[in-house]
Amino acid sequence: MLVFWVVFPLVAAAAVWLVGRRDAACDPRLTTLALVAVLVFPWVAQWVPKVMELPGAAVVAAGGAAPGWLGWLGRVLVALWLMGAGLGVARILLAARGLREWRAESRLLEIYRGVEVRELVRLSGPVAAGVLRPMILVPGAWHGWSESERTMVRLHEHAHHQRRDPLWRLIGEVVVALHWYHPLVRWMQKRWIAQCEYACDARVLSNGVAAARYAGLLCDLASGGGGRQPGLAMASREGLETRVLRLMGTPPQRRRATVVLGVLGFLGVALMLALCGEPGRPAVRDVESQLRWSADPFPGH
Repeated sequence: MLVFWVVFPLVAAAAVWLVGRRDAACDPRLTTLALVAVLVFPWVAQWVPKVMELPGAAVVAAGGAAPGWLGWLGRVLVALWLMGAGLGVARILLAARGLREWRAESRLLEIYRGVEVRELVRLSGPVAAGVLRPMILVPGAWHGWSESERTMVRLHEHAHHQRRDPLWRLIGEVVVALHWYHPLVRWMQKRWIAQCEYACDARVLSNGVAAARYAGLLCDLASGGGGRQPGLAMASREGLETRVLRLMGTPPQRRRATVVLGVLGFLGVALMLALCGEPGRPAVRDVESQLRWSADPFPGH
């Protein structure tokens, strides 16, 4: 279980970092794959036939239970994990409830390429949200913006829905909730969010928008503040400097071969861990173990 819940997230985070060490905006699909693998690997690995046993203790106490203090420690750790996972799931449910309240309070303005654009006065900036019912939420200041500013906002937020980012954001939050104890899982989720913003920024510029004008809009929106949102906010102060520098400079060229090799290497290590994980060996009762150790290896002498 240590391999499944602790070691494998380390491998996933290392793959994400190695592929993106030259350019943090590397294709977020690898980060998405890593987060999904961290979510499903502990469960899938239980069903993969093991081809090699790792060394470990084969003797457990009678009835298959762990010895005194070890069993107590295991129960404490499981209880702590359940508490942390429960809090994480509760936060996701509260965010879903918040989105429903936002939809109820908001006012429909238009339909942009199949996505509802809704006004929510208390927002500080645009937000892309909704998995089954996608929507773009804009603040009350929307009516005071120029048409070019509205166009940039539509392009950016619609790019999130085209990429299915709200769905992947939800999956990432579930991964973080289940692996709340692992800082590298949280790091991968934050890196994925940043990579998605880079990708959507690139789509805006690909539609002929001037980089300087778009960077100015991001700075204006970020100056409005705003905390953590149950959705993908277009502009926040965290990571804003890096985004602006990328917009105004020349981003490093992405190497597809590096990404492909990273994905293949990550999948190979995942398969190796699954195949070499320690299988559940039948419990050896304490009495039988003692008899084996005390038996005379040379009877009759």
